[in-house]
Amino acid sequence: MGQKSRKKLDVLMVILMIVVMSYQATGNLFHEVAGVILLVLFVVHNILNRKWYKNIPKGKYSGFRNMMLIINILTLICMLAAMGTGIYLSQSVFASLLGMREAYLIRPWHVAAGAWGMILVSFHGGMHIRIPGEKKVLYGIGGILSAVSGIWAFFALDMPNRLILRDTGMYWRYSGLILFLANALMMAFFAGVAAIMADWLKRKRNRTRK
Repeated sequence: MGQKSRKKLDVLMVILMIVVMSYQATGNLFHEVAGVILLVLFVVHNILNRKWYKNIPKGKYSGFRNMMLIINILTLICMLAAMGTGIYLSQSVFASLLGMREAYLIRPWHVAAGAWGMILVSFHGGMHIRIPGEKKVLYGIGGILSAVSGIWAFFALDMPNRLILRDTGMYWRYSGLILFLANALMMAFFAGVAAIMADWLKRKRNRTRK
């Protein structure tokens, strides 16, 4: 698969992540179907990047590579946990195979894994973003807007409670479109934070080599 096809795959995965995390706008069946498709694409993504796993024990580790390793491993764990608990809690797609078991015990873990997975996926994508040296003012304004909207979305989506296994079953009080937008803004915010951190680590690595 070529580089362009891989980028299209990654974009599709991000869109599906936003859809999956917008449960209150899509309903359960659409949520589960989108989750299954995301699982398949996640497996394909990891197969396409299998060389990365083979190279883990090779070479020296810089701050950037250490950060990438930690984020990638945590992302893998959270995504598998979210998808595994999702299958276990299925009310539609896998209901005939497993049925809904101990939902009150498993649901907080499913929600937390999904929330952490979304943030880590954003970091994972942000680590690959290259911040251009030119147009600093434009990117600075964009960064400020992204930070403000991303922080609003973080709290509006009740993420602090979700991340620590305190799923309150928050009722989304805005429209479905705003829910999609809020999830997208939060992902953009954390991707931006990761891009800034990655850029700083790369600069630090380059200064050390000189």
